[in-house]
Amino acid sequence: MTSEVNETDASQGFGQQEQGSPTGDCPPEPKLCEFCGRLAHESKYNRSMAERKKALIRDAKNSESGLTKEARDFILTPPKGENVPEGYEVAHEIPLYMVDDKFKCVLDEEDNMKTELKGPHRASHKRSGSAFHQYPRPKIKR
Repeated sequence: MTSEVNETDASQGFGQQEQGSPTGDCPPEPKLCEFCGRLAHESKYNRSMAERKKALIRDAKNSESGLTKEARDFILTPPKGENVPEGYEVAHEIPLYMVDDKFKCVLDEEDNMKTELKGPHRASHKRSGSAFHQYPRPKIKR
C-alpha cells in the first residue's frame, strides 16, 4: 500500500489544510471595494483596463478627438482597444493623485479619461503646465 495522494484529490484540495486557517475551515471572504465592487484597493490601486479600453474606442470613433487617422485605425483594428498607439497615452482629466488609493476607482472611469499625445500631456504636469496649477499635488508630511 502506498501513501501517495491521488492526483484528483490533490487538485481538489482533499487532505490539505487551507493556508491561514488553523482549523481547515474556509478562508475569510475577501474585502470588496464599496464603490466599484472589485477587491479592496486601500494600499495600491491598479487601473481599470476595461475603462481604459472604452475610452480608447470612444476617442478612436470620434473624428474630433485629436487622434490622427493612423492612431484611430491602430486602436480599432483587432484586438480593439487593447493597445495604445505609440506616442499617445490614456490620461485622466482629473488626476488619480488627487485622492487616496481607496477612492481612485471613482476617478478611474471612461468619462474621466482622454487619449492624447504623451508630450503635451506630460508637459501639462510640469511646473509651468496647466494641470500643475489646476491640480496641485497634495503635500506629503514627512
